Amino acid sequence: MLNTYKELSYKKIFLFWIPLASTWLMMAAEGPFLAAIIARLADPK
Repeated sequence: MLNTYKELSYKKIFLFWIPLASTWLMMAAEGPFLAAIIARLADPK
């Protein structure tokens, strides 16, 4: 077996987690965004 590995840097970790962080931010903004749209409808329920 080959025992090779690459050094793990903060930059690699950061680049790996960018999609997760952006997904979290989109989900955090989704609720207030949809609430604002629904509140501006003609007959909000």
